[in-house]
Amino acid sequence: MQTQKYAVIATDKAKIPYTNIIAFAASEGYGNLIFATKRDSTKYLNLLNNPCVSILIDNRKNLSSDIMNARAVSAEAEAKDIKDNKEKFKELLKKRHPELSDFLNEPNCELFKLEVKKYFYVDSFDKKHTISME
Repeated sequence: MQTQKYAVIATDKAKIPYTNIIAFAASEGYGNLIFATKRDSTKYLNLLNNPCVSILIDNRKNLSSDIMNARAVSAEAEAKDIKDNKEKFKELLKKRHPELSDFLNEPNCELFKLEVKKYFYVDSFDKKHTISME
């Protein structure tokens, strides 16, 4: 979670999973993950219709050894549009992703907080651990 800067988010597009890569930052002890998207994106519209998401963060390197050595964290979360303290969360994202500075300042950019319900950690191919955030 500290070394990986990107995750794959799955949203619901008319009952079909729709995935995208997002740049994220953790907030409040990993209980919340922050990301940005444009209001005219499919991801944004999906989140308005169904805020339940799944995310995947992993450390794979695209090597055949990844199947046994890669570690992954997936999470069940609820996405909430950030209305208050937007500047605070923008700064959190900018600190972790300075390359997103212009994107975050666009008027069409919206910030979301993923309130994580559960994390699932998998390592060594099949060792699974569940961490409840509730």
